[in-house]
Parts: sequence; structure tokens; C-alpha cells
Amino acid sequence: MIRRLKSVSVLWAFCSTLVILHAFDPAKDLLISEFEGDDFGDWTVTGDAFSNGPAGTGVRGFSGSGFAGSHLDGYRPEGTLTSPEFSIEKPYINFLLAGGNTSPIYVALLINGTEVKTAAPRGLDRMIWTSWDVGILMGQVARFKIIDDRSGHPEGYLFVDSIWQSERAMASPMATRTLNEEILTAFPLNPDPGKLPGLGVWRKGKELYVSAAFPEVPGFICDSWCYEIHDCEFIGAAAREGGVVELIHRVKRGGGNFRFLTKVVPTTGAVEFMVQAVADVATGERLPQTLPIPNLCFQLRRAEGFRSDRSEDRKHYPEFVARCFIFTESGRTFLNDADRQQIPVRPGSDRENNPPWVQNYVAAWRGLPEADPTAWAGTSFDRYTVPVIGAVSVDGKYLVALADDSAETMCQAWHDCLHSRAQWQPTGAPPADQIWRLKVYVMENDPEKLLNRVREDFPGLGSGLDF
Repeated sequence: MIRRLKSVSVLWAFCSTLVILHAFDPAKDLLISEFEGDDFGDWTVTGDAFSNGPAGTGVRGFSGSGFAGSHLDGYRPEGTLTSPEFSIEKPYINFLLAGGNTSPIYVALLINGTEVKTAAPRGLDRMIWTSWDVGILMGQVARFKIIDDRSGHPEGYLFVDSIWQSERAMASPMATRTLNEEILTAFPLNPDPGKLPGLGVWRKGKELYVSAAFPEVPGFICDSWCYEIHDCEFIGAAAREGGVVELIHRVKRGGGNFRFLTKVVPTTGAVEFMVQAVADVATGERLPQTLPIPNLCFQLRRAEGFRSDRSEDRKHYPEFVARCFIFTESGRTFLNDADRQQIPVRPGSDRENNPPWVQNYVAAWRGLPEADPTAWAGTSFDRYTVPVIGAVSVDGKYLVALADDSAETMCQAWHDCLHSRAQWQPTGAPPADQIWRLKVYVMENDPEKLLNRVREDFPGLGSGLDF
């Protein structure tokens, strides 16, 4: 059996070499890059992983004399390599890929900064063909990005070569391993990608995410986990006219179940989430008397320019806290300047309590809760005057914020994520008549402009609150 597997491997490598030599017809296929020069030309390089230019040795199966590799100085350097913009004109993008079997080491196709396709190497030091079906994306403007974000791991490297737009796929489905499962992209239905955020839906394990790329900030992408609550099962999604995304979840409570219907609407500078609970009585579904809160986990882990700059031991995580903010009686208050209580469930000497990495915040119109020794986060004595929580970019030019008109608690949590516990509205109405609503804003770093936009979108906030 071992001898047979080796024979198959040799044959595969040989066939791959033949394909490299004869597969592409320049009259029909479009070359994106073969990395044949002394440097990467007009590709954008960040970090150290690709700073030495194209490589010529260290891996088998590449085309020509050069390739993009992040293993020139060992596996510790990190960095990215991003192509200039190009128009998607063929139904497939093919490329050669090899590298370590670890994460996050992968390549991505970006549209408006959003990763609409991904692929990860398979732990091989021999390049094999990888193919993306991009037929639905033809006509869109894209970038190809190579990401090595894994320092200190012996498999923290990857190699890429011979990127083509083609009429057919060069790889079998078994040869392509995606980093996550793409459910859909709403880009083809976005009427104005230059103004409206581009939405997509993807899944990692059991977690379902809505991604949003905002054209206001180059390279910015955020993700919203829908939803971080127990017994919530994703059923399906659809893209609609206007670049709108619709989701369906099944929620189990007690002996029955019902569904969350979510509508995600892109508008200029914002994305709105609206949820309604429905039940089909004929099939045994029923709504509970009190609906569970859809705990949307808003994440900036993939947001270029916003995410925390932290190493393997996460020692830089408080740097992210210093850029997060709420609005108190003193105006915009950055969270490192707010009173932050230690995490009750952790020892006082714990590294993540010095300073506290996570924190709950309570609205000014309600009292502080009693201390809970088992709580995952402390509760600040500083209370917010308006349900807005956000973060400023590293360079200070932009901000991103969550806002609603009903949250009585908000938090900044572990994974570059923010939460606003918006309530079902109107209060006291039957569950079937209630709506859960929250908006995500991205704009220049102007807190007064943000608050004016929130006032316009949530007029119910004019209830005597002075902010």
C-alpha cells in the first residue's frame, strides 16, 4: 500500500508538471501573476514574510523560475502579499499552492476588501493546483491576497505561483481545501459597490457569519456571528436585490421551537440587522412568552487597520481596549480610561486581570447589578448615556460602532469583538409583533457625526437622555 501511494504521488507530480507547461493559452486565459521578476512589482507587501521578493528554491512543482513564498527566513516571519485590482473575466481562477497545514495560513480573493473565496495549503511541500469557481462574480473588481499570519509554528509558511483566470478548473474538488465554508455572496446584487457595503455569508464549524466590506475604509472587513446563543441552528440564507442578505435560524426553547428571520440591509456607511421571530403552528412551532435576545457577536479580527496587534501570547490585547469607546456623562470615553473591574472568575493576579481584558457596561438609566463571583467579565462603574459602543482604527482616521435604541448592557469581549444587548421592541407587545434591531456604522473618526447619525436612525433615543 505504501509503495502504491508513493507511485500515485509521483504520477500526480509528473502530471502537474505537464499541466504547468501546456495548460494555459494566453489567447484565452488571463495571467494574474507568475512572480518571475526580482521583486513583486505592483503587488502590496506588508510585514516580513514576503519582503525579500520572489523565491526560486524550497518547494517542488512551481512554474518558471520564481514563486511567492513566506519561508525564506524560516517559519517565524509574518506578512501579506496583495495584488493590484483586476476585473474577473473568466469563470475560474487557478493557482499553484503549497505550504504548512496550520492556521491562519491561506490565500483569499477579495472584493471590496471582503474575502469571498479562500483556500489553505494541505501540508505539502509540492505545489498542486487549486481552483475557485468565480462564475457568479464575473464583472466584479477583485484582488488576490496571500496571508501568512502564523508566527512560531513549524508549519507556518506557504507558497503560491502561476495565478490565472481560465475557462476551466485545473484542480479536482479534493485538491482544494477551503478555510471556511462560503454560503453566498451578495456582491452581484449590490447596486452601488462604491457606496454600499458588500455583504457575504460564511460558516466556520457551527458558527454562521455575515461579513461586511465598507468602501469608506480601504481593506476593511468586519464579521457578525449570528448568533451566539444556545440551541440556535442556521437553516439557510439568500441574497436579494439591493445587496440585502436574509437568514433563517431555528431556535429551540423548552419543548418547542420557532424561527428567527433576519434581514441584513446595507446602506451608505452602515449595515442594519433586523430580526423577527415566527412560528408555524401547523407544524408544531410556537413562540415563547419572552423571546431570547439574539446575541450578535460583532468581530474585528479580520478588520485591517482595526484588529488588535497581539502576538501568540496575546500580550498586545489591551492595545485594542485603548481604542474602544462608549459615551458617558464625560462624552466619548475610551475604555482604558473608564473604570474597569477585574474579571471575577479569574484570580486577581491573573495576567488577563492586569489590566482587565474584558468588561461589561451598563446603561445610565438602570442600576448596577450585584457582583457575581462566577462572571466572565467585571462590570464597570462607568455607565453609558447612549447605547453606542465602538472602536477607532489604529491610525485614528476611522471609527466603527454598534448602535441601537434599547440596550441596557453592552460589552467589549475577548476576540476583538463588541456586543450590544438590544431589546425586542416595542416593549410589552406580543412576541409575534416585536422586532430586534441593531446597526453597524463605519465612518471617519468624528464622534459627533456618529451621534447625529444615530439620532436620525433611532429617533426613540430622544427620551430625555442628554448625549
